[in-house]
Amino acid sequence: MPQPCQHRDLTAAPTYELYLHWHPRFHHEPANRWIRDAMSELVKGPMQHAPLPNTKRMRTTGAQ
Repeated sequence: MPQPCQHRDLTAAPTYELYLHWHPRFHHEPANRWIRDAMSELVKGPMQHAPLPNTKRMRTTGAQ
């Protein structure tokens, strides 16, 4: 019998480094504008959501 799915801790998600090189000569080229916009949406996407409960960002009182 298959095992039920387990909840995974989202803080254990893999990390990666992303580099986007920019030069004024290529700033207005459509392909470069598209990749900049796509990367911007990808990176800022998860941050548009409310923080998960029980995180430090949810605290509204001072340090105890």
